Amino acid sequence: MTGPCIATEIPPEIFINICQDLPPSDLLSLAQVCKKFYGYLCSTHSRPTQEIWRNSRSQFLPYVKMLPPDNMDERQYVKLLSERGCQFCKRPRIRRIYWAFRVRCCKPCLSERTMRLDQIRRDLLSKFSIPDDILRGLTYTTGFYKWGWDQSPKNRPANLYWKDDVYRVYNEYLKLDPDERKDWLLNKRKEGRQKMEDVAQREIEHENEYWVKSSENEKKREERASTIESLIKKERNDFGLLRFKMPIVEQCMVYNKAIMSSSTHTFTNRAWIGLKNKLIPEYTKLAASHRTQRQAAEKLFSHDVAVQTRQMDILKLIFDLPRPDSDQPVFDNAENAQEFPRNKPEIFFAAGFNVNLIVNL
Repeated sequence: MTGPCIATEIPPEIFINICQDLPPSDLLSLAQVCKKFYGYLCSTHSRPTQEIWRNSRSQFLPYVKMLPPDNMDERQYVKLLSERGCQFCKRPRIRRIYWAFRVRCCKPCLSERTMRLDQIRRDLLSKFSIPDDILRGLTYTTGFYKWGWDQSPKNRPANLYWKDDVYRVYNEYLKLDPDERKDWLLNKRKEGRQKMEDVAQREIEHENEYWVKSSENEKKREERASTIESLIKKERNDFGLLRFKMPIVEQCMVYNKAIMSSSTHTFTNRAWIGLKNKLIPEYTKLAASHRTQRQAAEKLFSHDVAVQTRQMDILKLIFDLPRPDSDQPVFDNAENAQEFPRNKPEIFFAAGFNVNLIVNL
């Protein structure tokens, strides 16, 4: 029989000190451990709780300069910024935040929960001849009701309003006395202007963060691809020769999948061993196929052309061998160094075949 968990008996003061330097993802996970931790981290009226989330946001989300919107605490703000996925259908890899509605959702969920301006006019405002000004106090975003090449009115750009907000202001307007409606509309217009200015600033901040993150991730992916290519080029077989030929490697699905991967993690030695174990069988099969095609093509050549082709392959293999680190030639004495011609075409003889090669030393 096990006793109570020691972690849940941590005093609140020590728990606060532990959480001071934790990233948002760890805080969100810690809040799901038990009811006690949830109470510590999810209290909306606790000043230390709000301070924990504020410190985490300032340390690990430095691009976020604006304070939380009205009626949103620090925990809700950090959760909206740091998590990924649709809040409604739980579809993964959704990072678009619609600040007009303070939600992170996919396009289908957005279309289900919003109304177009022409739809509002047709279904609600036209019944009692209500002016469009009742919507001035609401925030909105621009989008399409349906997506496609169809240019009919239902697919044209229009302001999208959150359905719950529309019905709320609609019922609120109907309950007002006729004498109160004019002042109510003026206040809503001023309130809506301030809200949309705040939404615009948050959209710009979020968009800048998106491009900064995208450029950083692109650099990481390029470095990862460069590391993979460098490791493949440096790999040697048991005889000290290059194991892989890049023209053949570039045709391998394993290589292309690794190069085009969206992962931004550092390519470790363990990852290289796994990639190499997958690459060698596919490379061997492709190399054998190329060899068979080469042999079939050589049967159509004359004897001399076939021999010359093989000789060129040998020379290419020789020049692909690793060279010393020094770029200068090594000589036994100074006389040989003076007699050695520089930047001059040399004639190499390989098995009786003359090949003109320019050697830059």
